[in-house]
Amino acid sequence: MHESMDELVRLVTERVMAALNTENKLTEAQNEGKKKCLVLGGMEDIPETLKQDMILFDVTDYETVQNILRYSRVIISKLTLRQLADIAAGRPGDSLCCAVCQALLQGVDVVMLETAAPHRAHAGKGSTAFYRMLEGYMNSLQVFGIKLIVKESALNYGPEKKQGEPVRCEVNGTKLITEEMAERLAKKAQEIVVPASTIITPAAMDVLKEARITVIRR
Repeated sequence: MHESMDELVRLVTERVMAALNTENKLTEAQNEGKKKCLVLGGMEDIPETLKQDMILFDVTDYETVQNILRYSRVIISKLTLRQLADIAAGRPGDSLCCAVCQALLQGVDVVMLETAAPHRAHAGKGSTAFYRMLEGYMNSLQVFGIKLIVKESALNYGPEKKQGEPVRCEVNGTKLITEEMAERLAKKAQEIVVPASTIITPAAMDVLKEARITVIRR
């Protein structure tokens, strides 16, 4: 009886292992040629365009291998205020901050979703001075080479700007205009209309002034 049971267990184990090996081979075949991408903060909000031809790994994978050069790209999808401040100051801090610092040091492409910045959900609600300090951290990250990914749907750009034709652009659905957003607006309009509560970062304002864009608040 015991021998029959042992034989049954052996057969079941062999079949399970064979099925797992087949599944692993299929997964490897599907992922062949794809680049590795380290996602810091959660994968649910990452645009499809950033996932294309990429195999996504979370921070636990980095904690295991401890080699940032394993990845072709790092995507920051969510930060705490402490992590934002630590990265801006060049402090390795936790595993997330360490991964970003190593990526910047070793030339790995780093992008950050605008929604990853925790303070931007509170634009125009509290202390303006404190908000500007946090925006200063964001500017530092961009100076370091981190690319900020902004949702295009937040802006209604209107038609292309033509020579000698003043174009007014309505900016709706966003409480903050960053430097990157201002650069895109400068290519589209000569006047922008924004809600009175919208915050324009100092760097963004410099871009608009240099492009001689008139800002109208309503």
